[in-house]
Amino acid sequence: QLLQKYGAKSTLCPKTEQHEAVVDNSKGVTIQHNEPPLQEAEDHMPLGTIAYCPPELFLKGSTATPASDMWAIGVIMFILLTGSHPFDRFSDKTDDDIKDTLIKLRPSNSDHLNLMDELVFDDRIEGLSDSCIALMRRLMQPDPNKRLLSEDFLRHPWIQGLTASWKTMGKAHDKLKSLWQNKFRTEIIKKYAKDGPGDGSLSENNLKEIFQALDLKKNGVLELEEIMTVFRDMGITEENIRTIFECADLDGTGVIHWEEFRALMREHINDGPGLQVRYLQQRFKSHVLNNFADKETTTISDRSNLREIFKAIDLKGNGILDPHEIRVVLRSAGEQ
Repeated sequence: QLLQKYGAKSTLCPKTEQHEAVVDNSKGVTIQHNEPPLQEAEDHMPLGTIAYCPPELFLKGSTATPASDMWAIGVIMFILLTGSHPFDRFSDKTDDDIKDTLIKLRPSNSDHLNLMDELVFDDRIEGLSDSCIALMRRLMQPDPNKRLLSEDFLRHPWIQGLTASWKTMGKAHDKLKSLWQNKFRTEIIKKYAKDGPGDGSLSENNLKEIFQALDLKKNGVLELEEIMTVFRDMGITEENIRTIFECADLDGTGVIHWEEFRALMREHINDGPGLQVRYLQQRFKSHVLNNFADKETTTISDRSNLREIFKAIDLKGNGILDPHEIRVVLRSAGEQ
């Protein structure tokens, strides 16, 4: 599903580095081996999906080569292992944005390798094996003459399973979740905030108006059926809409409340579980304030007050708060 945004037809997302993936890209051309090296010249738009094109394909007179495919393999590998496109971390870039970035990565730019590290090999690769990272670097080598050959790719120890980690990639699902939450945000801004600020920021009133426009049933929550109706008009598949909705439903209640919608639209999401945790923490804090804080200020004035509140919640008096005690507090506040 993740790669459909960038033109791929079918994928299997891995749980560990060892798992394989099947990809069927939408475009292909017949290529000739041993073609002469490309010359720096006027930019042009290459045949194929921009998100998978290497920097050299934006040169005038360029054609696809085996090296082009190796770059695309590197991009696909990065997406599957990190849950984001190497040059579109938050899934909000246009083809022109990606093209502009790739042009900057040409070997003629003396700083192109440092730029690759800054844009691609950032915190997203944390948890991947050194061998895996080294392979992606060789696949996404901006200089096609230095890029990994297909026969060397097949013999690489990571591909052979000799150096690939068998450790479950616990953050992979979270990264995918973050991407879909960004998709929710960017698609809504694209549809409802075309005339808003260039940075995509929205006022509180803007958000309320958008929420009301999405709330077709006027019942104060966004249901899957409503999101289906709106997002289907944007050309998003039903399967992807369901995935987007599940990731946007931060508290797992089956509907998107105003508070969830506001949290999703307000934050520049780069950590799916972080956003969800912060949202739930804020709700817990609100319930504690409503039940225990000074009613006039809705604040907790000092540490002694915090200790008193902790003791009040600690029903067993054992110095810790267990799930049952938290459940009692939340249920008294109307939480399910």
